[in-house]
Amino acid sequence: MKKGLDFVQNVPAYRFLALIMLLMGFCLNTIQYQFLVDVATTYTDPGQLQAFYGIFKLASVPVMLLVQSTVTPWLLQHTSFKTIFAWMRRCR
Repeated sequence: MKKGLDFVQNVPAYRFLALIMLLMGFCLNTIQYQFLVDVATTYTDPGQLQAFYGIFKLASVPVMLLVQSTVTPWLLQHTSFKTIFAWMRRCR
C-alpha cells in the first residue's frame, strides 16, 4: 500500500489520474443519486421502478462500451499523448 501511494505521489500522470478518478467518482455518485430520486418519484410502484432500473443498468454497459470504442480513439487521434502530457505538465 505504501509503495503504491508513493508511486502515485511521485509520478505526475498518476497523481492527476488519482485526483480525476476521485472527483469523477464523487460526481457520478451524486448524479446517480439524483437520478434515482427522480426515477423513484416517477415510478411509484416498486415493480416498475425495479424493471426500469434493471433495463437502465443493462443498457448502460453497451452504451459505455460504444462510447469508449468510438470517442476515445477519435479523441486520441485529434489530440496526441504528447499534447495531453504537455497540458498536464502545465497544470502542475
